[in-house]
Amino acid sequence: MSDWIVAIGRKAGVKVDMRPKRGTDELVPVYASAHDLRRSFDDCWARIVEPMVLRDLMRHASVITTEPFYVGVYAKRTLQALRTAKSRSEVTPEPNERAG
Repeated sequence: MSDWIVAIGRKAGVKVDMRPKRGTDELVPVYASAHDLRRSFDDCWARIVEPMVLRDLMRHASVITTEPFYVGVYAKRTLQALRTAKSRSEVTPEPNERAG
């Protein structure tokens, strides 16, 4: 099944990485695989559900397996969103301060 999915990824031109060709310095594309589809599915759900639910979705025996890959991955994005919200609140006057 995996080879079939890679063949579809290759035909569709879905490149996920570039790696050196065996024995050379030439870079060749790596096409989407079943593992990439699984990772994409998990990545989407990691934004929405709690770690224990994500563990169940991924069929991991322990949340310790799940956490390093998916929990907290969006820390930089969250920090940026907080900074943006803070900067907006500093610029926007409170309702009672607006001219009427």
